[in-house]
Amino acid sequence: SLLLAAGFALTYFLIRLAVNAYGLREKVQLLRTEGARNKAREAMFGSLQLLFSGRFRDAELKARAAMDHPDTRDLAAALAAWAAYEGGNSGAAVPYLDKIAGGESANMRDASKAYMLLADGCAPEALALLKSLAEIDPQNTGVLKMKVEAEVAEKAWEEVLATLNPLARSGMLPASAAQQIRLNAQINLIKSKPANPAVILEAWRALPAESRYDPTMASVVAKRLVGLGCGEEARTVVEDAIDRLGVEGWDSALAAVYADCKGTSTLVQIERAEKWLGQHPRDALLLATLGKLCMRQALWGKAQSYLEASVALAPT
Repeated sequence: SLLLAAGFALTYFLIRLAVNAYGLREKVQLLRTEGARNKAREAMFGSLQLLFSGRFRDAELKARAAMDHPDTRDLAAALAAWAAYEGGNSGAAVPYLDKIAGGESANMRDASKAYMLLADGCAPEALALLKSLAEIDPQNTGVLKMKVEAEVAEKAWEEVLATLNPLARSGMLPASAAQQIRLNAQINLIKSKPANPAVILEAWRALPAESRYDPTMASVVAKRLVGLGCGEEARTVVEDAIDRLGVEGWDSALAAVYADCKGTSTLVQIERAEKWLGQHPRDALLLATLGKLCMRQALWGKAQSYLEASVALAPT
């Protein structure tokens, strides 16, 4: 019985020893795993510090070290890409981003790639990514801002206007900047309209007042109408815009277009322009416009007087 008890004790001891050895291996493995994770995180944080310090090459190397761990792989790949791109090694940037598998990191990957493609002048490729991103997250103002830039580069004016509306509402763009982009798109759409006066005027009248009476817009519409032989319609566009802009919004270049608008009555145009001259007596372009209108009416003395006054202010 003593021998049996000793056998039991030895068996128990061996079992305990095996259990403890197994637990020790697990602890060692856990410590190694945690150590590798901490090392990767330290490398990633180090990469961030180097990136924001302008040490791009060092930041790239640190980020590459953090890419070895699955917990930090995607973010580290993005860091490596940005460090490479900012450091002038743009050829390596996209391959880093392609190492990001997807899932929750897909948007980060695609937005970063779109930014780099757009900055490098590859607007079509960037726009394809940005359209997908905007569908997934239509309230992402950073994506919308890049999307507008890509659409402008691609001259996709209808799409520019569609993207600009939610972006302007978000306050991401100053109101003045948003209106300038909107106006540029609207002007280019007017320019792309068929050579049909009715179509051009319909498109112009459909614009909001802020755009319709902008001097550049009115000038573009008037010039297109003049080119189509519709001087009377062009005259009306210029007059409406100048009246709407008022004294404070006076635009000399728009007044210069008025000289080319051959309406039904040149005398009426001269009277209108002389009224403007009373408000802007030293405007060289307006004086030249009056000179041209008087020449058209064969008022040679008045024409000479107006042209001499224009040349005295701004010789051309």
